[in-house]
Amino acid sequence: MRLGVYIDVSLMPPRPERLVEIGEYLASLKFDAVFIEWGTLFPWEFDDRVRGEWCFSDDTVVGLHRELTRKKIEHIPVLSAANPAFLRWNSLFPALASDGDDTDGCVRHLVLTMLGDMRALLPDVARVCLNALSGPQRGSALRERESRIIRAVTRDLVPMHLTAVTVDSDEGEAWSSTEPHPLRPARALIDAPGDTAHSCAVSPEWRLAVIADRIRAARPDAELPEAARIEYERAVRAARAFEAFESAMSDAWAEYRTAAEMILLATANRERTRADATDVSDGPRASIEAFDTRLKRLDRAVDALYEATRHGIDAAVFERRVRVLVEPLREAYESCRSRSRVLGFRFGTQPFGST
Repeated sequence: MRLGVYIDVSLMPPRPERLVEIGEYLASLKFDAVFIEWGTLFPWEFDDRVRGEWCFSDDTVVGLHRELTRKKIEHIPVLSAANPAFLRWNSLFPALASDGDDTDGCVRHLVLTMLGDMRALLPDVARVCLNALSGPQRGSALRERESRIIRAVTRDLVPMHLTAVTVDSDEGEAWSSTEPHPLRPARALIDAPGDTAHSCAVSPEWRLAVIADRIRAARPDAELPEAARIEYERAVRAARAFEAFESAMSDAWAEYRTAAEMILLATANRERTRADATDVSDGPRASIEAFDTRLKRLDRAVDALYEATRHGIDAAVFERRVRVLVEPLREAYESCRSRSRVLGFRFGTQPFGST
């Protein structure tokens, strides 16, 4: 079974060095493939409005792709444009989020147009993932509509010499009609928000400890040798600390989504009414302060995680692996504060990570 990893860079600050770090990290973990969700940070050409405010340059995207190829890691771009959640979030396409044959055709055209841009920049990409790896789960009406559009788009990929890979978010299995052996995408490094629980490849042993904890709960009378008991209890503490870390990560990203949405709404309202900053809703300030609270909780979770695992992992290795996950949140927080200052908001609390 080949192993892939999914990362979402669509909301992270577009620093080229960040992508270099991620590429090196993935290579060190010996993944066979990486699913990358670029979102609006891909340098789209078909409509300037679709490009993110600070999208990656062509050279940055091509550079990461070539580096992954050099290290024999397949780059599988993720294009979620068929997902209604993507369409609602992007202010250009909210009308396409509605269900119906008329809008399905428009979404299909949008997906093919974006694929054309992607293929022009990355001509040697052989496979693309067309469904969102987070969001509505299998069986929901939204997921069924996404699947319907993807089936239609897949037929159009033959002339482009592309293979569509679809991923079942419930089972973690990726497959295509031409491949007998699935590629399993480990939800091992998520660098940006998702609607499902976050997990990371900091230490597989922590996942095993969760399983051990369940076995122990099912057999409470089982006797363990003293040394084994100590190791087991240490592993369980690490697993619980890791679960708390994951929970704090997920909550922080959810709060970021809220803050970003409030800032967008406040900006749109001010532009529409041409009001002074003092007339704008106080929503952005409250949401960013809630974001700050979540991040401070995450800081405490990181400290607790290190204490629970310091016997089994080098401090430098721990810091490097956790930083890959936490740093985008710090950067997103500073980005929100900066954008809110443009609206005239001020903050009395200390920034996350300050002393």
